[in-house]
Amino acid sequence: MRIAIAFVWLFSIVTPVGMAQEPIAAQPAQVQIRSLTLIANELQPGDRLRIARSLRGKTCFPEEMQAVVQRDLRQLGYLDAEVDGPQFTATQKISSIPSVDVYIHASPGLQYRLKAVRFEGASAFPLDQLRNQFAAETGRVFNATAIGKGFERLMNLYKSKGYLNVGVIPKLERDELNHTISMTIGVDEGKPQLSSTTR
Repeated sequence: MRIAIAFVWLFSIVTPVGMAQEPIAAQPAQVQIRSLTLIANELQPGDRLRIARSLRGKTCFPEEMQAVVQRDLRQLGYLDAEVDGPQFTATQKISSIPSVDVYIHASPGLQYRLKAVRFEGASAFPLDQLRNQFAAETGRVFNATAIGKGFERLMNLYKSKGYLNVGVIPKLERDELNHTISMTIGVDEGKPQLSSTTR
């Protein structure tokens, strides 16, 4: 399976950066999150609370917290979001896993919406069938996770008809003025390898 490396940045994780919030001396390896405060003034209060609640009460490693916040911001269309490493205060050691209050600072950046999805080099399926593999709707926020799942469904569609060597190359075009993204998906279908299940 060939998917353009240029698309990987959508799912990469920003390197942690420290933040001054009277942190404890050393971060535990694994903690239970008693409360989480997301410091990101650019976000709507409802979005901040939604992201914080997705982690509250969970037991995880510090880098997992950072990854979840990054993922949730990208699901809201903030593709260039930068997330600092978590800082802990008010640690309680009730069990072998400490319970902590967590502070995470994030800089969301611009919020993008999906303007269009186009396909090039695709002929094995109707274009509307290819488009239906992507649940992301035009005009809605550009959800990187939903786009990634769309590529999985697209590959599975081709493989179900014997196109085992299909390759897809996504190209993103940003409109910085209108904060939109147009996505062109180049498809290298190859030749189908027919079997008893694909005939």
